Amino acid sequence: ETNFKALFHRGNCYRQIKNYEKSIEDLEAACKISEDAPAQNNLGLSYFENQDFEELVEVQKAIELDPSKATYYNNKALALYHREEYKDSLAEYNKALSLDINDAKTLFNRGNTYLALREIENAHRDFDRAIDIMPGNPKFYHSKGLAYEDTKQYEQAITMFKKALEVSPDHIPSLYHLGLMQHKNDKLPEALESLTNVLKEIG
Repeated sequence: ETNFKALFHRGNCYRQIKNYEKSIEDLEAACKISEDAPAQNNLGLSYFENQDFEELVEVQKAIELDPSKATYYNNKALALYHREEYKDSLAEYNKALSLDINDAKTLFNRGNTYLALREIENAHRDFDRAIDIMPGNPKFYHSKGLAYEDTKQYEQAITMFKKALEVSPDHIPSLYHLGLMQHKNDKLPEALESLTNVLKEIG
């Protein structure tokens, strides 16, 4: 048991400092010692954060060991999203939300999947719910802005990107898209200012 805990926690430490090779090595060793849902889930996360979205089996194993955790379904859905398997991704997000209807991050992730499928109304609904639950996350406003951008509703998109920047002034994606939308909306001085600020921030 001591060996398992040491490997599990060291593997998670390696994941947090982005040393994914060592994280995977430790967590795989931990999973060989004990069938443990959190260890399987964290092993899957190490693969995903290393941009290896083919390793669904690890999170699926976590689900089989503990089907009551909404976060495991969310993690599986996110991997499927990155594989562009959007319908399968939606099914897993729905399972996660059936266990925790008020998980803002899962709502946000499902909204992005709806956006990828161009189901814009559904995307807006999920982004709005996520914002209501967790209004301090700039990514939620940003994705809602992208949904407006997708349908060429430039004024509404500008409003959302500005809200994202109110929450986090250094959120570069929102500053960049704000400049794009200002350009599209013929607000050229504002677009120049926004895009110049992007270049200042990224160097």
